[in-house]
Amino acid sequence: MKVQLFLVFLFFSLAGCTWGNQNTNGTLQVNFQHTFQNSTLVISENNQLIYTTATGNKFNIKTLKYYISKLTLYQSNGVKYDVNMVKLINPMEANVNYQNYTLSNIPEGKYTKISFQFGVDSARNIFPFGLPNNSENNSMEWPYTLGGGYHFMMMEGVFQNSSNDTVGYAIHLGKTPNQIYNEYPLDLNVNGNDQSITFQANIDQWFNGINQINLNDGYGYMMEDQQKQLLFKQNGVGVFTLK
Repeated sequence: MKVQLFLVFLFFSLAGCTWGNQNTNGTLQVNFQHTFQNSTLVISENNQLIYTTATGNKFNIKTLKYYISKLTLYQSNGVKYDVNMVKLINPMEANVNYQNYTLSNIPEGKYTKISFQFGVDSARNIFPFGLPNNSENNSMEWPYTLGGGYHFMMMEGVFQNSSNDTVGYAIHLGKTPNQIYNEYPLDLNVNGNDQSITFQANIDQWFNGINQINLNDGYGYMMEDQQKQLLFKQNGVGVFTLK
């Protein structure tokens, strides 16, 4: 009888230890979905002009990649979870890892806000030492003669100009302080669970936001024009929505 009682006691003691040591931290996968006027974005390899801006530019997108940094979660009491990350988002890549980022080991709690920066945060916007030295980051180098650092976004393709010729364009955004801060209300309870959210990147808003962008007005190649960079920064505030 004593042996049986001892075994029962031992079972509940071990079970109590297991329950008491449960990991209540969680993960959040943050996905980026790309659209044009709410339809799935088509990245084109040919010269077919499949999109039209509000200013009448017929164009396509052959290249699109950009940086997201400083993804941060906030609790209502002011506690925040910041992994100080930088992620290159590239919807052209078939590997879905180029279109999401996972926040791991998030402390238990209720989070009411999420924020991120579009572009590379100022502390790391220094080429070549700010980010890991690899082919992906090196391909995003911003010319030293124009201020250095990294491209925040490369969007390239072709459009029909005012002479009805199909010509190339390259919208390259970058340079501190042209980062774009975004924040959104959130209802996220973390208690040892794995969850996901999705940001929709409305690419048409780069052209049809606060400022109406006409590619015929010199926006095709604008790296040296800070005023045009600023107009795109203002449009960028409306690009991302939390679904």
